[in-house]
Amino acid sequence: HFDYEPRDQGSTFLFTITFQPTVNITSDEPIELTLPQFQNILQKRNIHLTGTDASRIASATAFWNRTTQILTMPVPVAEQLDAFGTYEFKIEESQGFILPDELFRNDPRL
Repeated sequence: HFDYEPRDQGSTFLFTITFQPTVNITSDEPIELTLPQFQNILQKRNIHLTGTDASRIASATAFWNRTTQILTMPVPVAEQLDAFGTYEFKIEESQGFILPDELFRNDPRL
């Protein structure tokens, strides 16, 4: 589940990701989110995470690949996110993401 605030096209936003995996996630298989047409106006690659479970991601840092439009969130070695647990991560406005020109509620591309 994704929440965006504010929902203004072309402006930075607070991005809240609520995630419930159906399998255990370990350092062997990082979380990868495809975010088509999202942009980072600050050209950041290292994205600082906040939120309740940010510490469950290695160094509370995700990695943005603007070419593939994939946000990768690695789990620390010897840790795991448990299947069917609920996890919340936030990307603050200061990280520079802006919404795509067109995005729908429960957009199937995400």
